[in-house]
Order: sequence, then C-alpha cells, then structure tokens
Amino acid sequence: SVSPMLPWWWFFWIVSTMLGNASFRLAMRAEEINTLLIANVVTQLSDVAGIPLSLIVLGIIGKVYDMQMNHAKVEKSI
Repeated sequence: SVSPMLPWWWFFWIVSTMLGNASFRLAMRAEEINTLLIANVVTQLSDVAGIPLSLIVLGIIGKVYDMQMNHAKVEKSI
C-alpha cells in the first residue's frame, strides 16, 4: 500500500524545487542588491521546505525497512 506520507513528500519536493529554480533565476538576472536579497530569501524558503522533505523521506525509508524485516521473518518461518 502507498504511504500516506508520499503525497506530502511530493508536495514539499515540488515546492522546494520551484523555489530553488526561482531563486536561481532571480540571482542570475539580478542587477541590484535588492534583487539578490530577494533571491537569498527565496533560497532560504527552499531550504526550509527541504527540512520536512528530508524528514518525510526518512519516515518512508523506515516504513520500507520495517516491511522488509517483517517479510524476512515470514520467509524465515516458512
């Protein structure tokens, strides 16, 4: 079955990626310090979105590990 955390992972991945892309584009076309400061804020927002992204993937990996261990126990008992 699909983990209920997977849609949240996708959400944070898309948000993080879009913010990172926007930050890069802002920084590349910046001609004033204000634009670079805005790009920096957008980068920080992208980084903040990466925190739950990482935590969610750790949770998903933990669930996959648990499922594999349960499967191995069933295989061993047969």
